Amino acid sequence: MQEAFNTLQEDSAKFKELLSDIKEQPWAATGSGQPEVLKGTFKGHKGCISRRLNHEDRFVYKVTGPGEILILSIEGHYK
Repeated sequence: MQEAFNTLQEDSAKFKELLSDIKEQPWAATGSGQPEVLKGTFKGHKGCISRRLNHEDRFVYKVTGPGEILILSIEGHYK
């Protein structure tokens, strides 16, 4: 996942836009990427948010504190 994250950071304007939206309103499921609060748990975590990177991939994360997010998935559809 680290390699995919590094590639996204360097090459993806969409990913940079998503991170900007998250920085502005970390706990809000608003902004770009069709944000959606996931029901139940994802990889053992409650309160996760999913945003669309492209047609195939979703960015799933959880806000853990002010200025901090835990990235749970960046490739595939909820892998």
